Amino acid sequence: MLRTLDGNNPADAKCLEDAIVPPAHRGPLIDRCQPARCGNSIITPEHLPIWQAEYASLTQLRSLPALSANRRALIVQQIRDVEIALTKAGETRPPQPRPGLSATAEKALREAVERLFTGRPIRTDGKLTKQNLWREAGVSRATMNRATAVLVDWDSQVSQSAASKHDRAQAAEIARLRRQLRDNRHERQLLQDDVDAAATVIAALLTENTALREQLTKGSEVVVPVPLARR
Repeated sequence: MLRTLDGNNPADAKCLEDAIVPPAHRGPLIDRCQPARCGNSIITPEHLPIWQAEYASLTQLRSLPALSANRRALIVQQIRDVEIALTKAGETRPPQPRPGLSATAEKALREAVERLFTGRPIRTDGKLTKQNLWREAGVSRATMNRATAVLVDWDSQVSQSAASKHDRAQAAEIARLRRQLRDNRHERQLLQDDVDAAATVIAALLTENTALREQLTKGSEVVVPVPLARR
């Protein structure tokens, strides 16, 4: 999203401050780029859509009521950086964020949340999915996606719901059974190795026993003359 004035000699580039530069590397570290703070970067009008989208996304995040003070301060600083980048690209004023959520749509979504969690759906099968949420509310998926505060509450309630706890318990049980199956297979393999080793020993002993029997049989067939006693 940027170009440097001199790719081989990025003097005073912010991306190189306090950075560990790989051996033999020349030029800037693109993944550490700070276009709003680095005079070595150039942003042109062709980059405006990217930065405008970033501004809209950050502005939407800043409006979330559940944000901590530290997180909100960080987002505010990021918005300032984006505004500087937009100014460098020729944007005279910050882009207006996307239209917000109407009070009617938010009310419909919150009522849908309540119906789904209390088991009183009127438009869906009652499963706790976001697809059911926007259908139950009678709004579009895009409208639901703009309702960031509603979605935060939705995710929180879903994570604490009995159905979610059941799903987590079921997933934990499946994981336990899989571990048990893996351990059983390992134990079975160890037992099979013992059986194979015992079979090898038995075969060797059988071969040795057969050889000894043959030697004993051949030895019993030899006639030893008995000298006659003298009178």
